[in-house]
Amino acid sequence: MKPLEQELNDYLRIRRSLGFRLREPESLLRNFVVFLQAEGASYITRELAVRWATQPAKDQPATWAGRLGILRRFAIWHSAIDPRTEIPPAGLLPHRYRRKPPHIYSDEEIEKILRQTQQLHSPKELRARTYTTLFGLMVATGMRVNEALPSYANESASARELRVTAAVLG
Repeated sequence: MKPLEQELNDYLRIRRSLGFRLREPESLLRNFVVFLQAEGASYITRELAVRWATQPAKDQPATWAGRLGILRRFAIWHSAIDPRTEIPPAGLLPHRYRRKPPHIYSDEEIEKILRQTQQLHSPKELRARTYTTLFGLMVATGMRVNEALPSYANESASARELRVTAAVLG
C-alpha cells in the first residue's frame, strides 16, 4: 500500500486531469496528511477528520464544514484503495455561510452621499461629476457597482449621453 501522501498526489493528479484547479483543496489536504502523520495514524478515521476540520477553534462553523467536505471527497476516493478509510457522513458539520443582510440606504443617506461626491476635487473636476453620475445611476436603476462600472467603459463622446449596452435580466 502506498503512503497516504502518494495517494493524495494521485488523487490531485486525477482530479486536475478532469479540469479541477484544486488550489485550496490541495493545501488543505496536504495539511490533513501532515496532521495524520503527527497523530501517528496510517488511515483516515471519522474522529481524526472532525478534529482536523474543526481547527482552529476560532474559525467559523461554515469554514469547518467546508474543510470537512473537501476531506470527505478525498476520503470517498481513498476508500476504494484502503478499505480501513472511514468516510465522514455528509452533513456531519451542517453549517452554511450566511450573508449579512444588505444595507438599504434611506433617501437622506443617498442625498448626503451625492452631496459629498459633488465636493470631490480633481484637476478637471471630472471626479465629482463621474462619482455623482455613477451613484445616481445606481440609485435610479438599482444597478450594483459591478453592473454600473462596465457602463462607464462604453461612454459616448458626448458628455451628456451615457449608453448602457449590457442589461441584467431577472
